[in-house]
Amino acid sequence: MDKGKIYKIVCPHCQKEQHVCKSMLQSAKIDAGIVTCLYCGEIMILVYDQENSTIVAGKWERLKKQL
Repeated sequence: MDKGKIYKIVCPHCQKEQHVCKSMLQSAKIDAGIVTCLYCGEIMILVYDQENSTIVAGKWERLKKQL
């Protein structure tokens, strides 16, 4: 794991680019987290892809429908 690595994400709601780092849970191999967009305030999920060492943002609504 790269300590302090910054990842670029794009909000799936407003398409604004933001930068994030892995949370403590993501560092502990729990590959998803929930955050709020800094620009539009919408909730998005962040999924860490261990194979490619990237973080991808998705809409929370998509996950809520599956629950």
